[in-house]
Amino acid sequence: MTQSAAERNGKWWCDNHFGNNLGGSWRCLDVSGGGSCGATVPNGELVSCSQYGNVQSVSVGGSAAPGRTGQWWCDVHFGGNLGGNWDCLAVTGGNCMADAPPSATVTCGRYTPVDESPFAPPSCTDPSLNGAEREFCSYTEYMTTRRTSTLYLYNDYLRAGINRSFGGTLFELYGSDKRNRIEEHGGSAVQLSIWGYDPQASGTAYFTTTVCSPTAHDSAATCQEANGGTPCAAVATGAQISNCTTEQSCGGWSAAAPWNPIQAQAANCGWNGPTNDVSQVIESNGALTFVKSNPYHFTKTTAFDGMTWRVTGKVPSNRPYLQLTYQMSYSSTRMVGEHNQEIPALITDETLGHWYYYYEGNAPYADARGTVTRLRSDFGTELRLPARTAPLPQPPPSTYHDATEEWMTVCDREEFQCLTVASFAPGVKTFAQGGPYITPLGRFALGGAYNAAWDIYLFPYRYDDIVAGKSVREWIYDLKLGR
Repeated sequence: MTQSAAERNGKWWCDNHFGNNLGGSWRCLDVSGGGSCGATVPNGELVSCSQYGNVQSVSVGGSAAPGRTGQWWCDVHFGGNLGGNWDCLAVTGGNCMADAPPSATVTCGRYTPVDESPFAPPSCTDPSLNGAEREFCSYTEYMTTRRTSTLYLYNDYLRAGINRSFGGTLFELYGSDKRNRIEEHGGSAVQLSIWGYDPQASGTAYFTTTVCSPTAHDSAATCQEANGGTPCAAVATGAQISNCTTEQSCGGWSAAAPWNPIQAQAANCGWNGPTNDVSQVIESNGALTFVKSNPYHFTKTTAFDGMTWRVTGKVPSNRPYLQLTYQMSYSSTRMVGEHNQEIPALITDETLGHWYYYYEGNAPYADARGTVTRLRSDFGTELRLPARTAPLPQPPPSTYHDATEEWMTVCDREEFQCLTVASFAPGVKTFAQGGPYITPLGRFALGGAYNAAWDIYLFPYRYDDIVAGKSVREWIYDLKLGR
């Protein structure tokens, strides 16, 4: 919403935007940012509306009496006789909260209440969170700000939550079972993660990983001796080396760690505060675009200047998937060597990642009911997508699995929860098969000016689940054919 004004509350936007443009009567469901349907909606917030499925009217006549408001007539006349939940929409010659006059006609709309409790932020000790998630919850602002910072896209089949205070990262994706498929941790979840070293690196040297030190050593022994016996790592030298004065290394990374901007990271190796907020959210035709410029490194305290990311999320009204469109623009004299790229990093809830499904037959996109391959999780493999050209992610896994259709499903042990990922983008070369790590991987360098865009589709279902009248695999066939 970009035209805030007094009296323009959530209900006003539903009536005027949807009612006037699409017709019918509409109910305000929610206002993002912790707002309410009855209050003025600030600029930048999202109003969610739902059309009443059944609208009926009743004449009050001689049955008018004190206490019989417009809402009373909806509750008693329609609710009592037809069942369900009814809102008062209008009272001729009066209003819904006042006693309806004898000459009035009361118009009511039936709605189905939505149980929001499964989507509420859990406590940091909730058993549904794993150890990493509990730690992230306890030491960052993520869970306490999740409701006000997250914008939701949803339909009858899924709900997706993209967090504007963590760079437009997707932390939540629910199916009809209302269970989240995504790991809720700033270093995980679903977010762009771009890697690279200086392509003019002069070789490999050893650097301590205990403190930030830009001093290069020619052997592990001399590095350890110079740093009190602490661990050292062999890393490429070059312009990515932090000076450890104005730029420090993060965590257990050495000063020579690669550049690695990610969406959720804040300044100085942190997660809290405004530095990882998106700079803009744009709504267009039901899709939301999150703009993040100069994202911060996971490996260093500073930002990666010259990079702009645009992440667009869209949930079509009658289809069971989230479409994520990533646009990456880079303009800088800094050259970044060719490297494997997580586009995006995709880490599911840790319970997923037990079974993988994909198609490797010789008749792709011909039979959505055809036999597929079922594979037990193997942390050392990748699923190579069809017709992908070099460069492929390096080094190659010990064993590639080759798909002939561009999708993969991952499920938990009992197959109660599954997630299917699909991409037809030539730059997405493989899907990782590393337990809950199912990242779409590419490989490229950055230099001068770089612009690219690609789509990822996420279904919180198994490939053969029937959702919205078709199997997930049939929906993927439709996408492949541009339908």
